[in-house]
Amino acid sequence: MKYVLHIVWKDMRALWWELSAAVVVALGMAGLQFAPGTGPMQTLREVSPVLAVLAWVLLVVQLVQSDALVGTEHDWRTRPIRRRDLVLAKVLFVVAFLGVPMVVGDAIVLMGNGFAPLNYVPGMLGKLLWLTVVILLPAAALGAITRTVPQALLAALGTAIVVGVSLATVSTGRDSWGGADWVRGSWIGVSGSAVAVGVLWLQFGRHRIVAARALAVGGTALAVLTAYLMPWAVGFGVQKLAASKTVGGANVVAVVGAKPSAKLMPRLPVSIVDLPDGHRAQLIRGRVTIDVDGERVVRDAMAGDEYLVVAPTGHTESPARINGEVWLAILSRQSQAEFDAKEEYVRAAGLGACKLGSDGGPAGRFWLASYCRTPYRAPATGYLILKAGGGIHREEQFNMARSYSPWPSQLILTPLVEMPANIRGLDSGTPPAGSRVTLETWAPVAYVERTFTADVKRLGDFIGKDVGR
Repeated sequence: MKYVLHIVWKDMRALWWELSAAVVVALGMAGLQFAPGTGPMQTLREVSPVLAVLAWVLLVVQLVQSDALVGTEHDWRTRPIRRRDLVLAKVLFVVAFLGVPMVVGDAIVLMGNGFAPLNYVPGMLGKLLWLTVVILLPAAALGAITRTVPQALLAALGTAIVVGVSLATVSTGRDSWGGADWVRGSWIGVSGSAVAVGVLWLQFGRHRIVAARALAVGGTALAVLTAYLMPWAVGFGVQKLAASKTVGGANVVAVVGAKPSAKLMPRLPVSIVDLPDGHRAQLIRGRVTIDVDGERVVRDAMAGDEYLVVAPTGHTESPARINGEVWLAILSRQSQAEFDAKEEYVRAAGLGACKLGSDGGPAGRFWLASYCRTPYRAPATGYLILKAGGGIHREEQFNMARSYSPWPSQLILTPLVEMPANIRGLDSGTPPAGSRVTLETWAPVAYVERTFTADVKRLGDFIGKDVGR
């Protein structure tokens, strides 16, 4: 332990400027969360995460390079210092001077917004794990295969170019997996971490600089390639493993007829029926097989809220039979809170601290806005529901990056996730008397695959239109 503390103290003295900058930026990023929402402070708040990442990467790269692994003439190789003591010293340094300030900064932000930090320990640990995987381990691997900071920057640039070219090659034309895209991201994180650990092991344990550099570039590119070449069946299978129960029902019906509505024309509309009480369903992804003019065309389909987006197939004037296959997430309500529409600040389980506001929109039409902040991750789905007098009922989904990930934290630098939602278009300029607002959160509990068949009189009415129309 004597040598471990010796190395930590030596690194503190050698890197005092970088260390101070990293701590100040981490705590400053937390303090800026309470800054005014406009002006120079707003700009500084927006750029502070970038400054924090740069400070952390610079510190970790120099921390590893301070006991250089490239070459054979360095101090630690000629003194009785075990490799594991060297590794332990570096880990202890990162925990003390990066991990602790991050935790303190998060606690400041949480308490300042009325959240008890001890209630969000899983999210806090999840955030630290993501930052270690995405930022700290790659930075340490860069430091292990280079001598200086400029060399590390050039190595990072070269690796980014290789990864970018690989990604552009395999991702072109591939559909998003929607809420299941976390599977790809997690695979990149896990495999990328394995590459970084392998690089560090080759350097610390075997001093194999050529092999370590080849692993850094090739392994990173392979991690990205395999994520985007991963079959959908594998991704959906992983997603199903995260399910908490099995749900029956949830059949899919194509909503097509002799005269499609203008609203539905750009897409292939579908309806999900026979859902169990207290459940919703969301489309994740689809695939259709189209029999038209004696040909069979297969298309992957991107999923919307109640429709599939299918690439053009030609034969727009012809009748066709469409056989569809869709993958669904079945969601159950996790929380529900109801308030008077005229309240301003409310707290809703699962959505955190919310600010409600209303004003007269264009032509005096009433708008209801909700802005919620919740620690570490947004719910899979949230809804803002307005119940007004005269039977008026409107709902709007929160504007959030829909994800069915089971992880307790999103990949974020600050602890609060922001979620806006708006309901607009009521004829009156103020909330009708007695109007109530309901905030709900929903989480996935099961994943199912369903099929449907539809006969259309004119294929062009439903396939290959401009999605934005």
